[in-house]
Amino acid sequence: MTEIYPHPEWKRLYKALIPALKHDREFGYEELSALAGIDVRSDRGRAQFHRCAKEILRNYSYYFENQINKGYRLVLPQEHAMAGIRQLEFGRRRTVKGLAIVVYTQTGLLDDRQRAIHADVEARLGRAVAFQQGQVNEVRQIAARVQALPLPKPMKGDKL
Repeated sequence: MTEIYPHPEWKRLYKALIPALKHDREFGYEELSALAGIDVRSDRGRAQFHRCAKEILRNYSYYFENQINKGYRLVLPQEHAMAGIRQLEFGRRRTVKGLAIVVYTQTGLLDDRQRAIHADVEARLGRAVAFQQGQVNEVRQIAARVQALPLPKPMKGDKL
């Protein structure tokens, strides 16, 4: 007879991971899936894992970083600043993509009201991209000076 676990799965995973928390430890997808009772590579499983990881970060100050095709790793405290910078860069990339969508819109198919809204959104997204890029540059320089950490490589495909 199989054991029935209550939803949400993140609570089960959270309880199982707490005793295993150790910086630089890796957790394979299979191990996490077994602990959670759901495939952490599925949409629902990934959402459950991320909720669990968020709670662990808040309550225990351990941050999980994805290891492509492997699973997740608990990041060393010395790497947290760079992990934060990578997240800032990912956010900036998404904003750049949003701006590209607006820039390349077929505005000839819009009425006057829609064109006005479109122009406002384009201007705001443009300012957001510029601001985020400035923040990324400043934070990277601070991290390089204060923590003497290597700078992450610039991400490809950021230009419109």
